Amino acid sequence: KGSAKKAAEENEDEDEDEDDEDEDEGVKRFELDTGKMEAWMRGAVDRYKKEVGAVRLGRASPGLLEPVMVTHKGSRVPLSKIAQVSVKDAQTLLVIVNEDELVSAVDTAIRSADLNLNPQKDDRNVLRVPIPKLSPEYKETLIKSVAQSAEKSRTVIRKIRADMRTHIKKAPKGSMSVDEERRYEKTVQTATDKYVGEVDAALATKTKEI
Repeated sequence: KGSAKKAAEENEDEDEDEDDEDEDEGVKRFELDTGKMEAWMRGAVDRYKKEVGAVRLGRASPGLLEPVMVTHKGSRVPLSKIAQVSVKDAQTLLVIVNEDELVSAVDTAIRSADLNLNPQKDDRNVLRVPIPKLSPEYKETLIKSVAQSAEKSRTVIRKIRADMRTHIKKAPKGSMSVDEERRYEKTVQTATDKYVGEVDAALATKTKEI
């Protein structure tokens, strides 16, 4: 009887092992979409390069107002969401505010953005923004502005890294090996270093130009 009982238990263990194997085989293999990840990171770099490329030294450029954040309904929103910025002439920007009641908030936001800019009301919903001559003080203002924008771009890239890591960690059990998980983690970090490095390089180039 003892031998029969032992044999039955062994058969049950084998059946359980087979069930586990079948369960693992049924789990879809995890694949990280590195192409999409890099496209998102590349987008952050391209937006930054476009932004700093629009900064013209001593000349009016809509890119100068990119860092401006306006307090609206208790939240801070980019100026570009509530106004259109255009060039009136080489030394003047025009800011056309979408809603009349926001003109004052936009004026305050531009003045307090550490850009050394002082808007003047040109019409009911239009602000005229004279661009100062390229003095040493204004150069420092520009350098600070492009540095702030660079940090925002780095933050976007690092947020993508965090999202990818979370995606990897939440993958179904058995969908990848430990080595595969480590390889994915390394791929994410390598891409992050690459695109943060491109932002750093663009910042260094623009700072030197200024």
